[in-house]
Amino acid sequence: MPQVKFSTDTIGYQNFLAEDLSSYNLVPAGAKINPGEFSAYGSIFVTVATGGAAINAVSIPITALAPLEKVGTVILPIGAVLIFGAKKFAILTAPALAGDTAIAVQAIPTALVITDAANYSPGHSKPIQAGLLVGRTFAERDNSTPYGPADVAADTDVYLIGVGCQDANINPEIVLLRHQTLIYENRLPNWAAMTAPQKAKVRSLYQCITSAN
Repeated sequence: MPQVKFSTDTIGYQNFLAEDLSSYNLVPAGAKINPGEFSAYGSIFVTVATGGAAINAVSIPITALAPLEKVGTVILPIGAVLIFGAKKFAILTAPALAGDTAIAVQAIPTALVITDAANYSPGHSKPIQAGLLVGRTFAERDNSTPYGPADVAADTDVYLIGVGCQDANINPEIVLLRHQTLIYENRLPNWAAMTAPQKAKVRSLYQCITSAN
């Protein structure tokens, strides 16, 4: 059986584990993800707000940028490139601060509409953290299709990530956490944002307890 090897210097400290991390609770041989289906850990999400922005607009209304530290903190620098979709992009001409509801940009080449969204990764890398729920169908598994974010209604091959990767754009290899491993469900990195079906899937695959801190 292939031996799982991993470094303790991994993305997303596994504080959701309620037992020691070892080759015993990791799936042998590792796995791969599709980087295009994931947003980088630490990405800053920018969503176009009501009204959108017309072609050549130099200001874009957005949903208030979530504070990373406190309101007024610079979180998007001048020159940051935001990709909202095919031929939809914007380049900042002034810093964007936590809490801002509009961003100043170079004249945009394509109109933007409400809910158009982009995410900005400060280092342009895509680190993937441990604890995310990934999945694919058995047919995709048989075709060696990489994992994506789990669709719990359709995917049949579903796991939590046990060991993440430093930059999925360069090396998309991860290590999966064995089913029935004991975890603190409320310490999973996106537990609060999971839907009820996603939480039910985690609880069906793993031994789940909660932690008071």
